[in-house]
Amino acid sequence: MQKMGLTVDPNKLVPIPTPFETLGMQDPNESSDEEMDVTEIPKLNQRLNNKNRKKKVADELEEDAIKQRQECKEAKKNLKLSTEMSKFVVFMIETHGNDFESMQKDSKNVYQMSSGQIKKLIKKFMSSPINKNAYLRSIGMITDHDMIDK
Repeated sequence: MQKMGLTVDPNKLVPIPTPFETLGMQDPNESSDEEMDVTEIPKLNQRLNNKNRKKKVADELEEDAIKQRQECKEAKKNLKLSTEMSKFVVFMIETHGNDFESMQKDSKNVYQMSSGQIKKLIKKFMSSPINKNAYLRSIGMITDHDMIDK
């Protein structure tokens, strides 16, 4: 049967199923004379359990995603700076010490970084164990067996 053309009431032509119909049950409000079939209760419980399982799986996937994001953030913290940036930071530290204003005005500051940006870069450089160990080894403060893990 084709359903084409004009109609007075489209809801009668194409009915929208109620939530009870989608679960395969009868609406208890519509048929007060008939009682609910006892065999339908286990089916309803099984469908509800399936929904709970899906919710648990979704929650587990969300927790895994959060853990992976945290691991990525931790991995980014330990990233090594490029060789060029490392040389720039080492030069600035050796030349100016902790004077970030003079670092900003230095002619070697071809990146035109502000004093705050240079300070953050040095902090990032020193927070990485790889960079810090390499720098301390180069100035002779530590040897290979004295390397800092963190």
